[in-house]
Amino acid sequence: MRLFIAVELPEGTRRRIEELAQGLRARLPTSGRAMRWVKSDQFHITLKFLGECPDLALSRLKTAMDYAANLCTPFQILFQDVGSFKSGDSFRVLWLGITDGKDSLKALADALNTSCASAGFPEDRRPFHSHLTLARSKEPWPKRVLDSALRDASASGIGPVPVQKLSLIQSVLSPQGPNYTTLYEVNLNSQKTVIF
Repeated sequence: MRLFIAVELPEGTRRRIEELAQGLRARLPTSGRAMRWVKSDQFHITLKFLGECPDLALSRLKTAMDYAANLCTPFQILFQDVGSFKSGDSFRVLWLGITDGKDSLKALADALNTSCASAGFPEDRRPFHSHLTLARSKEPWPKRVLDSALRDASASGIGPVPVQKLSLIQSVLSPQGPNYTTLYEVNLNSQKTVIF
């Protein structure tokens, strides 16, 4: 199973993010390079990507999630800026950044990384960057194209968004894009909700 742990978003928040994404799509040129936009029902904030995991690892993973959730209290986040992961003068990923609550989100991701490592899962070596992915491209786009498209883009109306639980999500890849299924949830402070 291909798995990741994330914060899922309320439907109203996903709708507002989709409106922002539609505005960005309209500003980016359509010829030459294709962007693959995340579907609105799949908007989430990834805290830890696990990759392929055997079914037998689920029990250890749930325990690690429970432990990390017990260390953190619910909080709120606020989306603010639109940006990209750049390599030199080009970009491949568009994201929505987080201002308020990003320290709490990082603390949650760090607790999760530590508890998962203690349970035998690989530890993330790169620093956590709180964001929500809007779109990806297989080919790099020139930075000047992005700068022009983002000039007036703002996410200041999106939030505050409550962060109250962790979700374990299975991702099944297909030519049409990934399909997500939530397998397990745990509320912050360890009040568990089992999905399956």
